[in-house]
Amino acid sequence: MFRNPFDEFRRLEMLIRRVLETDYPMGSSGGSVSIRKINGKTRIDIRGDVPDSTIRRLRRKYPNADILIGEKGERTSKSPAPVVEEVEEPETKRHFEDVDPRKLALKRFREKKEKQHEDPASEKGEDR
Repeated sequence: MFRNPFDEFRRLEMLIRRVLETDYPMGSSGGSVSIRKINGKTRIDIRGDVPDSTIRRLRRKYPNADILIGEKGERTSKSPAPVVEEVEEPETKRHFEDVDPRKLALKRFREKKEKQHEDPASEKGEDR
């Protein structure tokens, strides 16, 4: 008995859709976090591209830990240094930090499609 090859495709599509709809964090950050406890001292090494929200969460969870960020080994103090001057970010940057990466990617994809529909010459690569 022969199987329909599209059945397998539909099954994979449904599996991917189900995974994307869950709250499981799927973003591959390209970074790593290692937490070590040696002689009663906690040390956290953060390498690569790790979101600021993760670093803030680690600082709350381990307030007395030595946190090393980056490959240079920038050492952060156990208590945050006082802020001399605080610069306000534009509203657009704050808005994008709160957006789910999947929703942002979908929004950019739709914008790209709309742009292609508005300018069909750019879709074919014609310059006139």
